[in-house]
Amino acid sequence: MSEQIEEIEGQIVPLQMVTDIDKTYTKSDIAATLIHNVLDGKVEPSKYAVTLRRIKDAIELVFKHPKAKQVIEDDVTKYLEGKKAKILGAEVQLTTTYTKYDYSECGHTELDAINSIIEQLEDRKEQIEAELQLQLKTYEGNTAKKLGVTATTKSYIIEQLPELNWVSSGEVIDVKVPNKIQSIGLKFFKL
Repeated sequence: MSEQIEEIEGQIVPLQMVTDIDKTYTKSDIAATLIHNVLDGKVEPSKYAVTLRRIKDAIELVFKHPKAKQVIEDDVTKYLEGKKAKILGAEVQLTTTYTKYDYSECGHTELDAINSIIEQLEDRKEQIEAELQLQLKTYEGNTAKKLGVTATTKSYIIEQLPELNWVSSGEVIDVKVPNKIQSIGLKFFKL
C-alpha cells in the first residue's frame, strides 16, 4: 500500500463483512477495519498478526493455483470492456504479467562463455562468504569467548585472483533467437 498507516481513512465495518463479496469496500476500508481491531484491543495482536499473515499467504496461493487462476481469469473476461473490467469499483486487466527470455538454446558461444564465468565467480563468492560467516560464528561462539579469542580479523593467503581476459576469436556463428516465456494474468488497479 502506498498510503502511510496513520493516513488510512476508510469505513470501519464489522470484520465478518470485509469478506462480503457483494459489497464495495476499498483496500483502505479493509485496512482501517483491521487496524481498528488491533488499536481498540478487540483482538490479541500477536495472534491477529499470525492470522492475517496466514490469510495473506492463502490469498497468494489462490492466485497461484492453476485451476483457480484460470476460473477467475475466465470470469473476468465476462466483464471486460476493451482491455479493462470494472468489478466492485476496482479496475482489473487481463494482461502479460511476466516475461522472461531463455537464451540456453541460442548457441551463442560468447554468451555461453560469459555465463560459465559468472557461474564460477558466483560459486567462489559463496565459498568465501561461507568462510567469513564461519569465522564470525567462531568469534561469537562460547568456545571462542572461553578461550579468550578477541580478534575480529583473520589472515588469509590469496593464492589466485579472478581476472577477465577477452580473447579475439573471429568466429562466425549462427545463433537462434531466444525463447520468450510469458505469463498472462490479472493486474488490479484502483483497489
